[in-house]
Amino acid sequence: MSALIESLSSYFIAGKFELLKAIQFIFQATVASIFITWIGQKSGIFKKKNTDIRFPEKGTGSNYPCTLVNKSNVQLQECKVKISITHELSDVLNKSDLNNPSVWDIDRKPYIHEKNLKVVNYETLPFSDDTKDKDPILTKNINVNDQSNFDVLDVKSEWNYVRIFSEKKYNPPRVYLKKKRYSGIIHVSAKDYKGKNIPIIIDPNNEEFPIAIKSSNILIKFRNWVCGIICKNSF
Repeated sequence: MSALIESLSSYFIAGKFELLKAIQFIFQATVASIFITWIGQKSGIFKKKNTDIRFPEKGTGSNYPCTLVNKSNVQLQECKVKISITHELSDVLNKSDLNNPSVWDIDRKPYIHEKNLKVVNYETLPFSDDTKDKDPILTKNINVNDQSNFDVLDVKSEWNYVRIFSEKKYNPPRVYLKKKRYSGIIHVSAKDYKGKNIPIIIDPNNEEFPIAIKSSNILIKFRNWVCGIICKNSF
């Protein structure tokens, strides 16, 4: 009987000792985790960098600027926006092909034209800031939860073309394309940020949504529609 009692006593003592060791291990792991997280946040290791783009429902005049939103917990430095468009060389128009051109388009020859034919590929877009007589802003720092507009295209119902902006905005533009539907990509990059490529649809015949996210997912389209209604009713 005494042997049994001694055996049980040693068992409970051993179990209590293992429990204390487990508690000590959990405490040490928790402290280490908190310390590592603090070091990571201070050093920038765990800083998250992310962006989003809001597409316009309606533009101002013929311009339809998009909005680059910093959804990170740190400032995005040296942000740049570029565009690629899937189109044929035969889609490129010359000034003589333009119907009812604006005064800006009469005297300005685009970068891409009949003697310099190429596809719009990874071309720089300007930010929408009013720089008056100075060159447009091409690189920008965007603070946490802040946003900045950038220009993509101009289009009007009476035009037979869509004007794609260049790093000089419309002075001169990048190219005049036939007024039809295109697919493309908005490229967003920043310092120490791997960047993001956002597929888009350019439909200049759609006056309310001439540029939008490309998606075949019905749920995503429904989400964007709901978000559009919420944003519209918020202002």
